[in-house]
Amino acid sequence: MLGLAVQNRKSNTLIPIIREQILPKSIIYSDQWKAYESISSLPEKYQHYTVNHSKQFIDKRTGCNTNSIESI
Repeated sequence: MLGLAVQNRKSNTLIPIIREQILPKSIIYSDQWKAYESISSLPEKYQHYTVNHSKQFIDKRTGCNTNSIESI
C-alpha cells in the first residue's frame, strides 16, 4: 500500500503495518532505521536486507539498496 500515512515512525507503529501488508517469507529491503531492527526475527520469517546510508547507498555485500523506492 504505497502512500500510507502513519502517526509516527516508531517500531510499535510500523511493525504491525508490515505484518499486515507484507506476505510471510517475503524479502524486505530497507535502510537501517531502528524501528526495523526486529523484522528478521518476526514469525513471518521475512528475509530482511538493509543498507546503511551513512556509509553507502548500495550494500556491496548483498546488493541491497532502497534508491528506487525512495525516489518515488
